[in-house]
Amino acid sequence: MNYTHTTRSAILATALLIASFSAQAQDEAKQDAETLNLTVKDFLGKERIIYDGDGDGWDDLWCALHPDLKHRNKLIDTDGDKLTDYEEMIMWRDPFVEGPLPHDPTPEEIAEGERDAAKAEKSRIAAMAVRKEQLAPYIISPLAKKDGLAASAAEVDAERLPKLAALAQKNAADAAAADRRVAAFAQRYGIAKDAIGPDGRVQSLIDVVDGVPQFNITHNAVAADSISSDDVRPGGSLGLNLTGAGTTMAVWDGGDVFTTHQEFTAGGQRVTDKDGVSPLGIIGHATHVSGTMAAKGAAPAARGMAYNASLHAYDWRFDLTEMPTSASNDGMRISNHSYGPASGWDSVTFSGVGTFTAWYGDTTISTTEDYRYGFYDTKSRDIDVITYDAPNYLSIWSAGNERGAPGPATQPVGHYANQGDSLWIWHPSTVRPLDGGATGYDTIAREGVAKNVLTVAAVEDLAGGWTSSAGVAMSVFSSFGSCDDGRIKPDISANGVLVTSPWSTGTNIYNTISGTSMAAPSTAGSAALLVEHYTNLFGPMLRFAPPQ
Repeated sequence: MNYTHTTRSAILATALLIASFSAQAQDEAKQDAETLNLTVKDFLGKERIIYDGDGDGWDDLWCALHPDLKHRNKLIDTDGDKLTDYEEMIMWRDPFVEGPLPHDPTPEEIAEGERDAAKAEKSRIAAMAVRKEQLAPYIISPLAKKDGLAASAAEVDAERLPKLAALAQKNAADAAAADRRVAAFAQRYGIAKDAIGPDGRVQSLIDVVDGVPQFNITHNAVAADSISSDDVRPGGSLGLNLTGAGTTMAVWDGGDVFTTHQEFTAGGQRVTDKDGVSPLGIIGHATHVSGTMAAKGAAPAARGMAYNASLHAYDWRFDLTEMPTSASNDGMRISNHSYGPASGWDSVTFSGVGTFTAWYGDTTISTTEDYRYGFYDTKSRDIDVITYDAPNYLSIWSAGNERGAPGPATQPVGHYANQGDSLWIWHPSTVRPLDGGATGYDTIAREGVAKNVLTVAAVEDLAGGWTSSAGVAMSVFSSFGSCDDGRIKPDISANGVLVTSPWSTGTNIYNTISGTSMAAPSTAGSAALLVEHYTNLFGPMLRFAPPQ
């Protein structure tokens, strides 16, 4: 026997056998795929897919819900309603409950359904009118001027306008002085006034207070469902048909919004740049945030919460100067701010040199914790004064992304830190805790600590969102409170994980990113829908702050 010839024959036979099995396996896989993708209509007429992992023709999920049935026999009719269990499975009906056989509705049934629908709508409108009368004393509170005399909303607002104008003037002078301090400081230390980090975050040197630099950073680390805005839109379950029409929002952010993106021009230009060209130029983060608020929906997955609202766009450099003016003169009702101060572990960029790890706490106060977390400072107070004197205006801020692992993964690591008046001292081997320590608590700074603003945390939509038992879960990064004075922050949460929205690199380009930066605009756009709904019901403006 020729050993080599026999071996080759065996190998050839084995190869043919494997090929035969492979072809059979491919045919079976194709069959399984076709079974798994079988689309049927249930008893409500909605399309659904049969999930048949074992290939027996039965929906595995339906079988799991009815474990007492013998599902291999397609002729069994458990409830005796002349529909086999298999037919009831196809229609996603309960096999234990006898029901009428499905049929196309007769003209009489259609007419009866229309009469019932009209009657139900009439009852809903009547019930809403009664409810409106019941709620009016609690929602529309009596207004009074400073002297205590009753007044209309217009009279109360007119009394506040001079104060807002004076506040804007004062803040403008303060901002000009801050700009001079920033220019001198940046030149002395070689610090970049504006920078975009390798992770895409935007950073700007905003002020120098008591010799210490103050930076703004962006908080970027399926949203309409988790916040339920889809229920109040046209076609939503509540029948309210809210789109943000007639409502003006504003966004302050690092850089300019890409206003010519298709999401902002479809149906007419709805985003207006209000303060000219930013030193940062057009930025993806600002565009993404604005889209979550008001994108039209040219790409359905990127539709904003209030997709018919108008949006005024500002660079963040003079936010305290522009906010009172916009609230009093431009009809702005809601504003979004997806940024905050650089705190704790972060980075610093030296012009022409590079970006380095930095720790922003004051080592003369604490070498292990940035004291500004939870601290109510002068900017917190300035924002509260603005929002108090503009009661028809709500300012919304992202909580920050300081929980999880903000800081070097391994230590020690060389970094810059400030020590009182001694700035940017190099620490080659100092070890400091990660921001928030082991729990992540007490990691909200400055603007998010303000009393009259809405501070937003980021949650993550789990599989199925609100339509499943899984629901949502807290994100791994979102900052936790509370404040140093004991107040609870954040105030609310929204989806901030893997949110799709317009981007700045093309008129039809989108990006999917995460952060409390993404959660805040979801809340802002939804608040605009609330403003629209209140106006539809009651007429007067919804007031966000007490009149006194």
